Amino acid sequence: MPGGTRRRRAGVRFMLLLSVLGTGLFCPVPALGQRPADFAGDWSGTLAVPGAEIPLVVHLVHEGGRWSGTADSPMQGAAGLPLARVRVQGASLEFALANIPGEPRFQGELRAGSIHGTFSQSGQTFPLILSRQKLELPQRPQEPKPPFPYREEEVVCAGGDVTLAGTLTIPEGEGPF
Repeated sequence: MPGGTRRRRAGVRFMLLLSVLGTGLFCPVPALGQRPADFAGDWSGTLAVPGAEIPLVVHLVHEGGRWSGTADSPMQGAAGLPLARVRVQGASLEFALANIPGEPRFQGELRAGSIHGTFSQSGQTFPLILSRQKLELPQRPQEPKPPFPYREEEVVCAGGDVTLAGTLTIPEGEGPF
């Protein structure tokens, strides 16, 4: 029975090989050299809603194996809005804006260096593409930069138990103003 024993051993080896290969098919392992998508950093895009285009900036951080972040809506004067339920899986990203009415959330996928997805709030859904490029915001006169075209004087007025203080700005040149 030496031939039967050899066949049996070959059959056992074949079954063992199949079971090892089969196990590999059902246990996903990242491909060699494949890295998870890198979402960390600043992303910006413009949300087109009926009647307006709203610039959005998203700041994503990956620390200690956990994702977190904040969002800014410069046109609405909102900065540092905390993100909730930030989830990254492969090339997919999901997050919600915490404590904002209408439960705003974003779901997207990294493609060609940009995150293509949808922004949903109050039952409405809008396409949104976030990219790493910096969002150029218009220069606001409420945020002037020196040199200023005026003179500044600190003023203090005391009267009884009350003291008022402020900065007086005086235009350059001759008055009347």
